[in-house]
Order: sequence, then structure tokens, then C-alpha cells
Amino acid sequence: LIMTSLTSLEIGQNFFHGTIPTEIAKIKRLQRFTASANNISGTVPEHMGHMKKLKHVNVTSNRLTGTVPAAMCRTKEGK
Repeated sequence: LIMTSLTSLEIGQNFFHGTIPTEIAKIKRLQRFTASANNISGTVPEHMGHMKKLKHVNVTSNRLTGTVPAAMCRTKEGK
């Protein structure tokens, strides 16, 4: 079940493990994603950079590797 109208997903400090699922991109209205202080591994998925409404991402204090997808680094002017 994907909640497509969800605007904020805050799951920090819940001992979650594994990777950030690709299904998160189906939440078209998501503006805020916080998953800090878990045990998430892997990379920040490229598809998160293409989520047009997503403005705030906090995935600190996890076991993530790699770089932030370039599409996530867009500025207001560079939309």
C-alpha cells in the first residue's frame, strides 16, 4: 500500500535497517523525508532526485555510502 497523498514521512530513530525502497518515488506529494538515526545502508537512490515536491531530506546517522544524487542538489533557480 503506497500512500500517494502523504506529504511528510518521518521515521527517524526507529532501528530500521536495509535500503531506502524505490517505492518511495511513488509518493508524488512527498515534501519531507526524515529517516535519521536508523541502520539504513546502501546509497541515496537516484530516483529521489526526481521527486519534484521533495524539499527536505534527512538521512544522517545511518550506514549510507556513495554520493548524493546530482538531481537532489538542484537550486530554486535551477529547478
